[in-house]
Amino acid sequence: MGKRNQLRELDSALKEMFGSESVKRARDATLDIDMTPDDLEKYIEESIPQEMPSPEDLASAFEALSRSDVYLGRTRRLQHYALWGYAKEMMTGGVALARKHGPRPYVEKYNYPGQFRVWGRAKGPRAAKNAIAAKVAPYLHISRKEFVRSVLPLLGVMVKNDRELLTHIIKGVDLDENEVAFLLGLKPDDEVVEQLIIKAGGTLGADRGLGKSEPKVKSSRSARHF
Repeated sequence: MGKRNQLRELDSALKEMFGSESVKRARDATLDIDMTPDDLEKYIEESIPQEMPSPEDLASAFEALSRSDVYLGRTRRLQHYALWGYAKEMMTGGVALARKHGPRPYVEKYNYPGQFRVWGRAKGPRAAKNAIAAKVAPYLHISRKEFVRSVLPLLGVMVKNDRELLTHIIKGVDLDENEVAFLLGLKPDDEVVEQLIIKAGGTLGADRGLGKSEPKVKSSRSARHF
């Protein structure tokens, strides 16, 4: 399933979760989401201010989320994953039932977690280089080390002079803006990088509003023939 398709499903799940009137319904709304509770918690945290305009409801929702975070911390520390169940009930049902004042606002789309954007922007050149090697080297049937040593420098020169080739590679192996920026010697938020990502049908880290785009399913065939 493409990344954007997953975000569309998460968008629907969050809408159902925040509109739930019982813990069970809120919890069940996110059961089929392919995401760890830690990552799901970050999406819910980012979405609470959009769903809870009342200061009292906002405080109650974040209180429930903080209790969820306690269980997640214990899960990581004790490696006792049964505690995930308690964490999910608090981050879904606990948050949804915090609404006590006023009607529910209309939310067109949810925001991409700010923490994820910070992590993405903080990815340095070495990390971007390794990520490109991990994605492209298998299709060339060479090691990552050999790719970085002999192919990557030439690839950088080629894509700077052939944007169509770069667009094809972005689509084939799902390069993100940090990796595209590394190949072009630009910043990840450069307009050229953003235009190339959009042209290839990819998703911008800074604009990943849930449900922003239509589903896109990549084929292994396109990845093998960039």
